[in-house]
Amino acid sequence: MSAMVSGQGTGIETAEPMAGDERRAVSEFTYLLDKSRQLFNGLRDLPQYGQNHWQPHFTRTFDVYTRLWKHQQQNRQLLDARFGLKRWQIGEIASKIGQLYYHYYGARSACSLRTSETGYLNEAFSFYSAIRQRGYYNSADTDTRPDLCVKKLRYVARFVVVSLLLHKYHVVRDLVTELTNEVGAYSRQHGGDEQEWRMVLQEIQAFVDADPWQFLGEGGPIAVATCRLAPSEALALPHGLLVPTPLALADAILVGNCAEQEPPERRRENPHKYLLYKPTFSQLYTFVATAFRELPPDSALLLYLSASGVFPPSDCKERGPYEQGGVMTYTRRDIAAPDPATPAAAHTSLLRHIHCLHPGDLLPFTRKPLVVVVDSPSSSAYKGVYSPFGVPLLCLLSPTSCPKHLTGSGGGGLLTLFLACPVAGIACLCGIGGPLSASLVATCCERVQQGEVEALALLGASQPEPSWLPFLGDVFIRRLVARFILMSCAMRAHRQLRALGSFPESWPPLPTEDLLSNPRLLALVRELATSLDARPAFV
Repeated sequence: MSAMVSGQGTGIETAEPMAGDERRAVSEFTYLLDKSRQLFNGLRDLPQYGQNHWQPHFTRTFDVYTRLWKHQQQNRQLLDARFGLKRWQIGEIASKIGQLYYHYYGARSACSLRTSETGYLNEAFSFYSAIRQRGYYNSADTDTRPDLCVKKLRYVARFVVVSLLLHKYHVVRDLVTELTNEVGAYSRQHGGDEQEWRMVLQEIQAFVDADPWQFLGEGGPIAVATCRLAPSEALALPHGLLVPTPLALADAILVGNCAEQEPPERRRENPHKYLLYKPTFSQLYTFVATAFRELPPDSALLLYLSASGVFPPSDCKERGPYEQGGVMTYTRRDIAAPDPATPAAAHTSLLRHIHCLHPGDLLPFTRKPLVVVVDSPSSSAYKGVYSPFGVPLLCLLSPTSCPKHLTGSGGGGLLTLFLACPVAGIACLCGIGGPLSASLVATCCERVQQGEVEALALLGASQPEPSWLPFLGDVFIRRLVARFILMSCAMRAHRQLRALGSFPESWPPLPTEDLLSNPRLLALVRELATSLDARPAFV
């Protein structure tokens, strides 16, 4: 994602001497070009964790690229004639500006999310679209230099990522076809690393298939249930519920070890976020420690774990914070996910594996307010997390088992699906993968919002554990809690899951009997099931 410009500008001048104004314009362009390269390299090489060192460098880089873009627009004919400016070089500048917008929205190496402001994504999409519409990279199809073909491949791959994040699936389909053709042409012409690019295509397809927000029909997406929250959709605190010293979510670290288990990151307000894909233990601990260090007063840190489970041996009699299992954040092909049904000797070593995150690993960070969400078959291990420092702590834990046909076509965790898009979660519980009409999705979204409001009202009336209350001051955590309650109620009302007896849990626990069996909340669940023509699946 961070291919750098090389060989920018030919430096070719015509035989005719340049006038003073022309020479100054060319000199200014070459200066800005070199400076932009240096700053972009520096931005790429900055540590991926922490905020304080990143913003000043980004601002300088963006300023230079803005000046460079305006300068080439104002002097295009002169630079064509006196500098030998090529169209692919203009495309490269535009591509870097698109990357910078994506940097500010999102991610270096798809790792850290900066602001999640969709306005920056839209700007990146505009620049990438202009490159494609104006054919800036068309010469790469006939050029004999492999580096220019690689530039085009990387540009198209970035364009795919931005289009995916904006749910522009019609663009994604066209780009995937284009990227597939370009990879084949690159391999035929230059004998390049086709296998590496085939893996890129496979990962892109995996993310498309795992996206829970699209309901597919034979002709493509019929309806998309977005989980981006508009300001008008913010859940208000229930009337009469007093929140002492409300906390604001300032940092979120989202961890997944497969595309299908990607945790939700879209939201209305935007804390600083990191999205870590298969991090090693040392990487994850560095990110958590940095976020902990930079956490402002009266703020909370969210750690979202969506990963494979690690289980204790069946003969393990110890009950400490490192004996109950955890999640495997980093997986390699030679490390298989443990199965609780296998003999103890088969996965004892995995329990002690360096990349297993145990509940005990979180204790140092409970010195500040912490929300932990675990979507894993071993989530129950985190019921042992506690705060020895008397600081607010909240854990939302997935069910430890669920029939595979009720976890969505992507294979990801049901908790992640519900928290990110409750309509998709309910549809999976009802055994529906698509197609759904836009009007039906809109109806279901409206009922889900009613359920979220009702869930919070019931929580406020049920005298929740005091440690819950400070977190309810944040609009995003409030939304997570409401959806968690709605999911817990729906699963307890589902006939097959009711018989299985594995439900979401929270720590400190919810007042289960008063809240999750409430007739008003159950009625909303039944209405949703009736809308989806799946009423018999629920009691």
